[in-house]
Amino acid sequence: IKKEFEVFFPKKIRHGYTLVISHKDVQTGALLKTLREQKKPFVFICWDHFILKGSLRFDLKKNLYFLKYGKTSVDLSMAKSIFFYPPDVVESQLDTSSYFSFSEKLFINRWAEPLLNLEGILTQAKWFPATPSKLMCLSQKKMADLKLAKTLGFDVPATIITSSAEDVRRFMNRYGQVILREFGRRVFLDRKNNFRHLEISMVGPHDRDLGLVENAPCVFQEYIEKEFEVRAVVLGDAIFAAKILINDGLDWRGHEGRTPFVKFNLSEKIQARLKRFMKAQGFAFASFDLIKGKNGKFYFLEMNRPGNWFFIEALTGLKIRAALVKLF
Repeated sequence: IKKEFEVFFPKKIRHGYTLVISHKDVQTGALLKTLREQKKPFVFICWDHFILKGSLRFDLKKNLYFLKYGKTSVDLSMAKSIFFYPPDVVESQLDTSSYFSFSEKLFINRWAEPLLNLEGILTQAKWFPATPSKLMCLSQKKMADLKLAKTLGFDVPATIITSSAEDVRRFMNRYGQVILREFGRRVFLDRKNNFRHLEISMVGPHDRDLGLVENAPCVFQEYIEKEFEVRAVVLGDAIFAAKILINDGLDWRGHEGRTPFVKFNLSEKIQARLKRFMKAQGFAFASFDLIKGKNGKFYFLEMNRPGNWFFIEALTGLKIRAALVKLF
């Protein structure tokens, strides 16, 4: 994507347009390419750039909601569908480190708030994958997701959140191999304002740092010996699944280019459960991580909001973009 703001109206708008609020990345670029090819009107806004050059006006009394960038003005009230991927400015307002000054934090907060309020203002539009309040990193309740999945009939790995080292040792004695997971934010700033990315790791009863869990609760999960993994992208009633042929290591993320992905058909029972999960969470679009254990069971790991999906299309040929644009 070369532009941080684009208006594409191939013909006079009579029934509204698609508003795309996202990053300037390959995934968004592929989506915009499909919208252009199908001649569907859209407005793309890279909010992190827009705040430096654009302006907005929300007038509640007059029911006016306009954005202006250069000489172009856009009436947000005409948007019929909104593809929303949380901009950095939205997540950055949660930062409490010294990375930003007070004035910078105030600037960030004041540009994030009108964006987050759009879901209560543009009530006529359909949101993809969901409304902003459901997409904040603090809205991702992974433990609650596991409970819901279990309620819907999924097998889920045994999981605990605890601040007791003794609890962890008992858990390890029962389940053998155990992994340490991050169910909240996985990217942080350290004291030197360097970004730290927390990865999944294997832990054992003799880990010398195990006692540190008493300082703060951590998430421990039973390690499932897997036959393969599955990434399933759910779009309304359509499900696009890929089998991930990897047996070594804990996490294929970051190694997609060297990992075999092939099309995969999930059973009707698993598909029905995924759709019920989506409905319960109020999402129109999301990605799921599943594991086929060597014991023959399919385990629910997590729902990603919305999760990266374009690499699945690129590696398997699944027509995810076309299905997404069709829902707009």
